[in-house]
Amino acid sequence: MVDAAMQQIRTNESTTLNKTFILSLIKDLREKAFQQSRLDFDDESCMNDDEYRVLTGFSRQEFHDIVLSVTSINSTRNRSKRTCIAILLMKLRSALSNKLLAVLFHRTKFQVRRAIVSA
Repeated sequence: MVDAAMQQIRTNESTTLNKTFILSLIKDLREKAFQQSRLDFDDESCMNDDEYRVLTGFSRQEFHDIVLSVTSINSTRNRSKRTCIAILLMKLRSALSNKLLAVLFHRTKFQVRRAIVSA
């Protein structure tokens, strides 16, 4: 399913997403969320490289490099640096609402907003 979504993505200078693709992406996100109790970017073995790319736009290694290069985010009891960056990247990539991100990450809307501001 994720592989099929990845094959639909054409790479070029600009990408136009149609309604069908966006709905497919949201459906895949929801199914992934139901398979796991939540999206967990803290456990690197939880998702494969393609899933990292679909969700954030970056491979697992690229995401890891971004996390290492960001020094301005401190992990807290409620969220890690990796989670903050993942929430921000998913927001930028897919324009999901904070409410939907809160459901996917099992957070409150306030916690999602703080994670985005922190990142």
